[in-house]
Amino acid sequence: MFSNMIVLRKQLELLLNMFSIQAAINVPTRTQKETKSTTKQVILNQELWDFKTQVSETTLSDHFMQTLH
Repeated sequence: MFSNMIVLRKQLELLLNMFSIQAAINVPTRTQKETKSTTKQVILNQELWDFKTQVSETTLSDHFMQTLH
């Protein structure tokens, strides 16, 4: 099962690259005691959009705030 997930991930990466689409958030947006992850993602065409992102820690939850500008 794990190797199948690797294949699917590579296929997704190839598809996104074909259309110049990239993930806008490239840092963890959620942290727990022993893990860090990006739980929600924004993907954009990098040739059409000039964007910057920011991830800020809040005290409201274990999820971080994401801004796109």
